[in-house]
Amino acid sequence: MRKWQRLSFLVFFLFSGQNILFAQTNRTQEIPPWMEKVDKDGQASYLVPKGSRAGKFGAEYKVETTEEFVARRFYELDRRLDKMEQREEDLDQKLDENLESLQKQLSDLNTALQDMKKELAAQDRPGGAIPIESFEIKEP
Repeated sequence: MRKWQRLSFLVFFLFSGQNILFAQTNRTQEIPPWMEKVDKDGQASYLVPKGSRAGKFGAEYKVETTEEFVARRFYELDRRLDKMEQREEDLDQKLDENLESLQKQLSDLNTALQDMKKELAAQDRPGGAIPIESFEIKEP
């Protein structure tokens, strides 16, 4: 009789050990990177897309539906895209203003350089100034 008790205990131990192992593997399931696990007050847990709204609203615990999530995300993406387009337009306008300013400054510098060359040529030559046509000045 002792052998049967030992054998039944061994069989019971082996099967219960497998159940414990399977229960642990089920608890440690991998969560995809685009999903997150939401626990409902210890009663249940859900896998929902990251960024979904979930929480207790009054006496109910609600998780945002897929349709609500997708609609909200598209709305948020549209707002972000509008802001980026507006920022791009502002930056383009500022860039154009800076380019015009730089072109004016370059023109002023070329004019000043031309005047300096005239003055230097008039001082170096005993006969007078060199004609302007002999200078090479490149416009932007």
